[in-house]
Amino acid sequence: MLFTCSHARKRMSERGITRKQVENAVCYGTPHEQRGGRFRYDHGRLVVITDGAGLVITAWLEPKRSRQTSWGHRRRGGAGHGKPPRSRR
Repeated sequence: MLFTCSHARKRMSERGITRKQVENAVCYGTPHEQRGGRFRYDHGRLVVITDGAGLVITAWLEPKRSRQTSWGHRRRGGAGHGKPPRSRR
């Protein structure tokens, strides 16, 4: 059984997050210990914060990440996507 505080229920409703999604995040997500005895559970884009007793405090969805190249830069579309880099002398 999962217990949620009123703040968590309000935020879940505003953000379109279901109780089942929160349960899955707590059961199958990656836990990270936080300050004050709280835990953060990451499950895909969903983040759930609980207190030490397991009460759900809040939940949110992380924004989608843009596609990046293997060296960490955003990909740009098309061949003519800007000026070529300046040469250093």
